[in-house]
Amino acid sequence: MEPFKLQWKDTIYLLNNAYRWNKQKVGVLLYNQMDEFALATIFDTYSASGTMETLTIAEKLSPIQTKNGLTLLPRYTLENAPPIERMLLSGTKANVLTNETISLWKNEYPSVEFSYVHAHEPDRYVLEAPLEDLAQQTDVLTAEYAAKRLEYRADTLKLEGAPYPYLAIPIPLLLGCASLVLLVYFQKRLRKNRGF
Repeated sequence: MEPFKLQWKDTIYLLNNAYRWNKQKVGVLLYNQMDEFALATIFDTYSASGTMETLTIAEKLSPIQTKNGLTLLPRYTLENAPPIERMLLSGTKANVLTNETISLWKNEYPSVEFSYVHAHEPDRYVLEAPLEDLAQQTDVLTAEYAAKRLEYRADTLKLEGAPYPYLAIPIPLLLGCASLVLLVYFQKRLRKNRGF
């Protein structure tokens, strides 16, 4: 199998990390008996894209046991977490295993969108849903780079959303233009002061 090679469009990773200053804060719900692999796809996809900050959140600040015995410690509860817009729920059984908690939280926090990433299509490969959601939440170019970084080569992805990040690309161009204007301005002033 031919390894991936870097291309010009892969600079989206650098642009996202350098010029997305206001990263969206997204909660990731930790719950007992959750699937570790599904959880890993959330962090590998969203956090590593440079577009979002993921926060581990649970009902209580106590250890969580995953399906295969991994112990996880959440950093926040929804009550003490920084303001978030979305809560990602990973795993194909998340809608069953978290139903009571989410029902209570939806009433208390109506502004938070609770998103079941894997539960709606449990037969799909576990990486596909997060990559497609990343494209919808950010842009297709970022999702394509995430798939490439994760070496996901299947042609079953349906990436839909903005074609590129509308803010991450113009910001460096505007900064470059502003730098050139300042450079020309200061050169003219320096020449004028020296009498050239």
